[in-house]
Amino acid sequence: MKTPLLFILVMAISMVSCKKDNEEKNCPVTASSIAGSYKLSAFKYKQSASAQEDNWMPVIESCKQDDVYNLTAAMGFSIQDAGTVCSPSGDYPNGSWTLESNVINMDGFYSGTIESFDCTNLTFYQTDVLVTGDRLTATFSKQ
Repeated sequence: MKTPLLFILVMAISMVSCKKDNEEKNCPVTASSIAGSYKLSAFKYKQSASAQEDNWMPVIESCKQDDVYNLTAAMGFSIQDAGTVCSPSGDYPNGSWTLESNVINMDGFYSGTIESFDCTNLTFYQTDVLVTGDRLTATFSKQ
């Protein structure tokens, strides 16, 4: 009789612990919580809902893959051509970004519907980019 009770107690504690971990990873989608410096960490494309997702990072020039995207809480936006510098430089010193509901737009460089934000990784997507029903997903990681 003690073994099933102990098992139930351990399972209940595990479930509460997992729920707490998941809740801590969700962040509010606000300008102040999103503000920070990011690097593009994933860029993926699906031609249709049933298609396999492809890695599109190689499509982006290597000198742009290490750029730092700075978003301020005051809705300022800039790009620092960090690491391997493009020729000409890809610096973009003074722009703006918007956040309307769950749609983000980084001055036209990247934009889309926010899929997830865990205070470290910001993932958003666009649909119907090349063909109807496709999906392009970008993930930026906070530095």
